Amino acid sequence: MSKIDEFKDHIKVYINAGKQVAESPLGTARLVGGFSTLKKVLMPVLL
Repeated sequence: MSKIDEFKDHIKVYINAGKQVAESPLGTARLVGGFSTLKKVLMPVLL
């Protein structure tokens, strides 16, 4: 899998998480946790 494909997959996950948060107030904490995980995963990929 190329880095671009990997990046697209992470974006999809993030967008889906955002949709869940819009539907559920409890999802906010999950999104924040997901975002920090996303940064950890994406930073090495993008650098």
